[in-house]
Amino acid sequence: MKHLSANWLTEGHIDFEYKKYQLLAYFQQVQKRFSEDRLYPSMSQLVQHYQSLMQFRSQRNQMATALPKELKGLDFKRLSLEYDTNFEEHVFFTALEQIMDFAIPKFEASLEEGRDRYDTIEDSLKIFPVGLLSIYKDDGFFILNQDRKSFVFRYEMKSVEIAEEKHKSLSTSYIGNYTMDYSTTLNSIRKDLIAEYNEYDNPATYVIETNKQVPIKETFLPVAKRSFIKYLLID
Repeated sequence: MKHLSANWLTEGHIDFEYKKYQLLAYFQQVQKRFSEDRLYPSMSQLVQHYQSLMQFRSQRNQMATALPKELKGLDFKRLSLEYDTNFEEHVFFTALEQIMDFAIPKFEASLEEGRDRYDTIEDSLKIFPVGLLSIYKDDGFFILNQDRKSFVFRYEMKSVEIAEEKHKSLSTSYIGNYTMDYSTTLNSIRKDLIAEYNEYDNPATYVIETNKQVPIKETFLPVAKRSFIKYLLID
């Protein structure tokens, strides 16, 4: 998928028709990925683009307010002074405003569709422990279960500080995959993990499964990680 530059709004030719064409091509790609239930990295990029647009519009409005203006009259109905400024008449800023008016609703619509698909997949997830419950849950293993395939990850939950607020993040490393059958079960996978990673006597081991056929890397794993953090914090 061709990415939309972080500076797409202001780089290159500032022309409404050109930017409109550029955006429509981007949203067409996002729509295609969403129709295939490939949510990431499109969701993260949409959020970043939308936040940047809103920040740019806010800064632009502040700049317009701060510009020197000339008194041109008095509005007797509103009992307010009227000022004249050439800011709005500048072709560059007029084009930017037109582009933002077109872009912001498009980003909001795409984000809403992405969130709806995200929520549907998240609602399908089931999370449960395998074997004896471990007292220590900040690191261990989880198994993504989809159909008869199981994908095993090692995880570690850490605290991170963002804007002076503490949040939880989950770092993962891929271990391998299994095809489930009568001899390969969740308990047998856990026994393999204990044998290979013998620093654990009773490792925290969880299963995250879904009945939906969604891509592992672009959807199942990122949605599962977010849900798993919430599960560990509540459990």
